[in-house]
Amino acid sequence: MGTADSAVPLDQSGATVEPIVRTSVEPPTGESTTPSRLDNGHLPAGTEPQSSRPYGSVWRFAVGEQLAWLDSLIGKRADPPPRTVVEAIAEARHAVTAGRDHTLQRAMAWWSGWDAERAWRSLHAAEVELVTSSADLAARLPGIEHQVARECPPADPRLRALEAVRKKVQDDPRASMQDDDRVTVAEAMRAAFAAADDALTGVRNLRNRMLVFGTMLGALNLLLAIFAAVWPGWVPLCGERACPSGPGTAPAGADVVTVQMFGGLGALLAVVILLVHSKPGLLTYQLPGYLSFVKITLGSTLAVVGVLGLIAADVEVVIGSQAALLVAALVFGYAQQVATRFLDDYAEQLVGKAKTGADVSRAGRT
Repeated sequence: MGTADSAVPLDQSGATVEPIVRTSVEPPTGESTTPSRLDNGHLPAGTEPQSSRPYGSVWRFAVGEQLAWLDSLIGKRADPPPRTVVEAIAEARHAVTAGRDHTLQRAMAWWSGWDAERAWRSLHAAEVELVTSSADLAARLPGIEHQVARECPPADPRLRALEAVRKKVQDDPRASMQDDDRVTVAEAMRAAFAAADDALTGVRNLRNRMLVFGTMLGALNLLLAIFAAVWPGWVPLCGERACPSGPGTAPAGADVVTVQMFGGLGALLAVVILLVHSKPGLLTYQLPGYLSFVKITLGSTLAVVGVLGLIAADVEVVIGSQAALLVAALVFGYAQQVATRFLDDYAEQLVGKAKTGADVSRAGRT
């Protein structure tokens, strides 16, 4: 009693029990401590690295929905999915959860569309393999053919071959899908997805070009306003009895800024029309904001050029009062719609093609 030996634990037979000493074990050199992915491309719950938590983006919701549908297809299969499917799903999931720790990295990924387009292309590759190898492919054929026909021209041999497969199955419901039939469906789906993916890249390129063009116009308007504020007579916008910024015929530093503001206001009317006709959706790239940016900056520029042209032409009706000058700036600002209307149509056409890829995906769902 009272000795140090009495602190040693004993079992029921009186034998001494060696205490358990817990030590941290370092992994072998060269062995990764990153958790391995499951067969369906998921990381085990709670093991995702903090640096890979996704930033909020609209396209991630659409990709996440598609990933959940592909996971459900895998769960319904009697056999494991091909390895290419697992790798493609893992690639798409990684693109969705890719974290960018630095602002420059996020800006470069946003500009290049690397994460979004990599996710969609990987999803499409996985979907083609899963859908065409599924046991219920025959039931999906009408929907797939309808959506592929929207993307491929009528004379496309892949569309014709797909139609022939659908008719064969429809005429003989007991006939099973042969390997050649599945290859035909896969080629048709790849053609539709490829066109949609290329259109998505085109939408991104158009977005980047509009951003550059709008920024250049904005910088031009800013420089013009600064020069006019320092040297008011450099851009003469005054009429015979009034100036845009107020009564009097002496040029003022606020003349150019006033005309730019009213030109931007006229362009804003066209922006309202654009937004009314825009259809909301979970699109990867949203173009109305960039179209609006181009319209407003171009409207401001055209207003200055237009009013300056009226002053040079000595149009008495317009240059006779301040109100007439401001109304002219509004009209010229809205007149940019004549040029940007073609840009609106082109953007709508590109977005429509990019949507078709999601339509093909939905067509394969039952």
